[in-house]
Amino acid sequence: MHAWLWAGAAFVGVVLSLALVSWLVHLQTARRLRRTQQQGLMWLGRLREILAQMQRHRGVSYAWHHGSKSMAQEREQLQRQLDQRLTVLSAELPWLASNERWLGITDHWQRLGSSSLQLHAEDCLAQHNNLIQNVLYLIEDLALQFRLSRLRLANGLHVRILWRELLAVAECVGQVRALGSGACADGYCDSVTRIRLNYLREQVEHASQAIWQQLPPSREQKNALQALLGCLDRVLLRGQVDLGATEFFQLASHSLDALHAQYDDAMLALQR
Repeated sequence: MHAWLWAGAAFVGVVLSLALVSWLVHLQTARRLRRTQQQGLMWLGRLREILAQMQRHRGVSYAWHHGSKSMAQEREQLQRQLDQRLTVLSAELPWLASNERWLGITDHWQRLGSSSLQLHAEDCLAQHNNLIQNVLYLIEDLALQFRLSRLRLANGLHVRILWRELLAVAECVGQVRALGSGACADGYCDSVTRIRLNYLREQVEHASQAIWQQLPPSREQKNALQALLGCLDRVLLRGQVDLGATEFFQLASHSLDALHAQYDDAMLALQR
């Protein structure tokens, strides 16, 4: 009888020990995953900053090509800042040296940064667009690598809405800023530019409404975007333009910065 009791107690002890080990392994795995995700959120924040500067560099470069020479100094400053940011990020993340997309981005930037003033305006714009699209692809790549797709926002939404949809809308606004600044510098919005701006305007309006049904914006964010869309309707899409390139650039930047701020706020909330 005592033997059976000892055997039963031993069996229970083994089961409890295995359960404890399993729980500890699960806890350790969860902690490692959390650390990995925290790192990923931080690096995605850094890439978002690079993205914003590339978008700004595109806008001032395109406006410069269309005659807004007052933006030359800011363009040079942005180029130096981007050179430094890319160098620092490469040093902080040595494994990026084997990432083909990152290598393509840094190589493309080196060539574009040194030659953008020699390119035709439309070539310069297209090169920037391609470069920025690859940065957006890299953000998605790193989100998968750091297993961020498992995260959810406070309202239960998948976190990927931030880079797949919110940053995509912001990029459309960035393209509006570049095209609109060029037209304002010319003092005229030709038919081809109007078609492109009208297409982007519809994309921005429809996509932002869809996103904001899930991620409600602040009043400032909503007002900034409405002001930009209203300006497109009143000024740029009518042909003759009586708004300066700098003024339009600032107006569009306010809207773009508001979208980026919404992205940043959501990413910071995930790190808490």
